[in-house]
Amino acid sequence: MPVIAAGSLLDFASREDGFSMPVGRIMYCYLEPVLFFEFLDVSGQGELRGALSRAGETGVLAPRLHQKALELFSEYCVVGGLPGVVAEWVEHRDDEQRLQLQLDLLAAFRDDFNKYRDRVPVELLRQVMDAVPGQLGGRFVYSHVDVDARHREVKQAVELLTLARVCHRVEHTAANGLPLGAETNPMLFKMLLVDVGIASVQLDLSRLELRNLAQSVWANKRGLAEQCAGQLLRCLFPTWETPRLYYWQRTAGRQGEIDYIVQYGSQVIPVEVKAGRAGSMKSLHAFMRAKGLALAARLDGNPPSVQDVAVKTTTGEDVRYRLLSLPLYMTEILPLALESAT
Repeated sequence: MPVIAAGSLLDFASREDGFSMPVGRIMYCYLEPVLFFEFLDVSGQGELRGALSRAGETGVLAPRLHQKALELFSEYCVVGGLPGVVAEWVEHRDDEQRLQLQLDLLAAFRDDFNKYRDRVPVELLRQVMDAVPGQLGGRFVYSHVDVDARHREVKQAVELLTLARVCHRVEHTAANGLPLGAETNPMLFKMLLVDVGIASVQLDLSRLELRNLAQSVWANKRGLAEQCAGQLLRCLFPTWETPRLYYWQRTAGRQGEIDYIVQYGSQVIPVEVKAGRAGSMKSLHAFMRAKGLALAARLDGNPPSVQDVAVKTTTGEDVRYRLLSLPLYMTEILPLALESAT
């Protein structure tokens, strides 16, 4: 008889002493939060979703549709993709009810930690979860969680929250080729929360009125944008495969970072994430020159476009490559757009 099991701490249970795994009789399926395009569907915006899908192939999107998608994406950033919250929002569109449900879910996550207090102090698990939103967009630093906590304890708390899928690690990769996981640095990683709506609650963005959402969400610099991009990029993996996200960071000399590194077929694709409509791409230029790559992607607040870049790096070296630019709300159709851009 088929059995389906679910829960944020299911992986914990399967690793308890005495748990017997029936080898060869288990098929895994990993569920992620609701995608933005799915959010559009349940919000009665099916026509807009269709227009965005077509724009992924053609690269053409009417300005009014772009503006509408930006506004709805800002709404999605605050509502998030947890199914219960989305259903509540679509039915009632009541900010207080939506926020209360998110706070209840956040409290439920924290209460679940009590079951595993024999492994890591409960308060430390809560501190790590609270520290993730503040460190979005940058390397996760243990000492920023609790200066008095031991490195080993914080590391274990991070590992447990990742195992519970409350948080997700973005691993560092040297990005010299495939597989991306062949050259990782375990000391360098970034962290994401399970859902952007929960991140917005912890960043105090969820109490904003709808008319103030767009400006405040995009003013949150890179953090919320990287959370959204990472959350949607995870959904590009097959449901039976554990999603693994990577980023690149220069480990010596001048500073440099690429927000995400993804595999597209046999190609390594760097993905830059920008919170607004403009931003420097010095790191991307240097990365493309150093790795000898021909195609890159940028996620920002601009309409879709493809351009051939021919510039000099900060050290005066010539670099040429093709740049696919997509608005953040089109992240989940990145493979389709890459296919059209090549």
